Amino acid sequence: MYFTSTTPGRLDSLYQKPGEFDNNLDNQYGVIIDAGSSGSRMFVYTWPKPSGNKRELLNIYLFNDKEGIPVVKKMTPGLSSFGNNLSGIAKYLSPLLDLAVKNIPQEKHKETPIYILATAGMRLLPEKVQSEIWSVVRLFIVTKYDFIFSEHNAKTISGADEGMYGWIAVNYLLRRFDQSHRHSDSSEMGVSCELRYFNLPHILYEL
Repeated sequence: MYFTSTTPGRLDSLYQKPGEFDNNLDNQYGVIIDAGSSGSRMFVYTWPKPSGNKRELLNIYLFNDKEGIPVVKKMTPGLSSFGNNLSGIAKYLSPLLDLAVKNIPQEKHKETPIYILATAGMRLLPEKVQSEIWSVVRLFIVTKYDFIFSEHNAKTISGADEGMYGWIAVNYLLRRFDQSHRHSDSSEMGVSCELRYFNLPHILYEL
């Protein structure tokens, strides 16, 4: 998801404009699976080819399919629930990854990175069980798909990392990294319940 902010605190656009970047071979793509406690959500992102200016903030959008619908899909239950059903992981992940394969131009598959990041639900499992799940996930991806992938692309992230990613995300979405404005703040409460407030000048966002 991407927000374009033309004035401080103003959110003008949530998604890629229909047809703006679709199936342009100069575009780049990325796949992220957010493996939460209640389900796994797959997002396909796209952005124009970088200009080479290291100070330029890329415009990253959710990628639209041919009908202008963002390529997003959720599967339930959470990946963490497969600790006693490792053989079911492939069937569980296939619909998510197959949708990405279907929509990302084939020529771009080998240039497209994929990340699977698990949060609260996975952190509750014993390390041994987590390791078994990730071993199956990694083997499945490298044997069936052509995306850019290494074992470090599929992992359980800590609560601190989750909060850090959230902080980076909201400030990026609000274009705070290329403006001389106060950054937003975030807080995480609980294991499976997350509440975040982003305090900007004169504005309080609750997501």
